[in-house]
Amino acid sequence: MNIKTLIKKLNNLGINDISEDTLQDWASKGLIPHSKPVESSRSPGRPTEYPEHTVEEAAAVWYIKKMLGKRNILWEVIKLARSWAKDYHTALMTDLDECEKRFSRWDRGLMIPPYSEEILSLSEEEQRRLVREDGTMWRAYIHSHELDPLIILWICAVEKVRHKCKIDTPVRVSFDWEATEQGLQFRGTHMERAEKDTIRCPL
Repeated sequence: MNIKTLIKKLNNLGINDISEDTLQDWASKGLIPHSKPVESSRSPGRPTEYPEHTVEEAAAVWYIKKMLGKRNILWEVIKLARSWAKDYHTALMTDLDECEKRFSRWDRGLMIPPYSEEILSLSEEEQRRLVREDGTMWRAYIHSHELDPLIILWICAVEKVRHKCKIDTPVRVSFDWEATEQGLQFRGTHMERAEKDTIRCPL
């Protein structure tokens, strides 16, 4: 998928204010996947393509930025939230035990919400001083007993893309598991309109 196709797919989701330069900037910062050269292409120059899941990741970044509005937030914060969101999203669909372990760790205060008003009130320089590559950015800073809203926004945005829903429509995403003789089996997700984006966890 080349960058023009990527933009067209984002347009179909209701994202009409995104440019090639913006996508390339996000890729350089690790907010979305990088494009890769097409080795077998006979086109002039060296064309590149993005993986298909770039659509949902770019939509998620765009949605987080939209929902934050003019609030001050460092791109490293979004990158770290993206990493956590991808792990938690996968656990919700594959391993409830792991999911519960992750949530329990966060509930004890090891995961601190970058979305909080206190974090957003900091300057970029102050936010940057809190960033740690090992993911300890907000430990011992602000404690939360709720799933980070940035993670909720990211997961909901990804699910909207997969369900072919307009990205700016608030929804509640439910992760459906069924008890069988072989144990719990994941059956998929479903969405319904809501006042704000939320996640229904099977915990």
